[in-house]
Amino acid sequence: MRGHEQLKDIANILLKCLLLSLTTMTSSSSCGSDNHNSERTQYLVARSASDAFQILLSDSEVCLNKKFHANIKPLYKQRALLYRAFVHTISGIPMVALVAEMNKVIPLLLDALSVLDIDVLNKDLVYSLLLVLSGFLIDEKGKEGILVYVHTIIDRLVKLISYPHMKLIRETAIQCLTAITSLPYTRIYPMKVQVLKALSVALDDKKRIVRQEAIKCRHA
Repeated sequence: MRGHEQLKDIANILLKCLLLSLTTMTSSSSCGSDNHNSERTQYLVARSASDAFQILLSDSEVCLNKKFHANIKPLYKQRALLYRAFVHTISGIPMVALVAEMNKVIPLLLDALSVLDIDVLNKDLVYSLLLVLSGFLIDEKGKEGILVYVHTIIDRLVKLISYPHMKLIRETAIQCLTAITSLPYTRIYPMKVQVLKALSVALDDKKRIVRQEAIKCRHA
């Protein structure tokens, strides 16, 4: 569950339940029975939401098991640590060496992006991964490896266009999408609508440089 792509959405819903309860209780001034029932309901919702975080953040044999179709991967805790080590390793390797092993490196790079972008503490690692990815995109041989995974790569980049924790990540993700336009049109055309939709959001980004990169990408 902690590695699920919709984890952010679930956590945001739980946080809204907690905040709504707090707002309701602090702004309430009536003492009627209806108001009392409403406060009681809000309290129960908030308590359930807070308890739900225990499921998200800790191991639970009660509900996270095969009976409830939970997908429990072996060594899942070590998985994120291995990806962190992977990022530190490839960040110091010359691009020529990475391109030579691109069929092994690119799939791991994409997996690392999907895992590490969940935690804000990994933002520098996510940025490092994007720099490596951009290196593949400007290398002629590297483009051959990118082409094999281009749809997955575009999916990852589109999500990072709205990454809230670091301007450089949003900017670099858009630059990578711009570089992808140099690939064969027939391979990238199916993703056009998805990319343009994401770029429309970037056009309203609070950072000017991100808006400028979005404009360049739309016209690429």
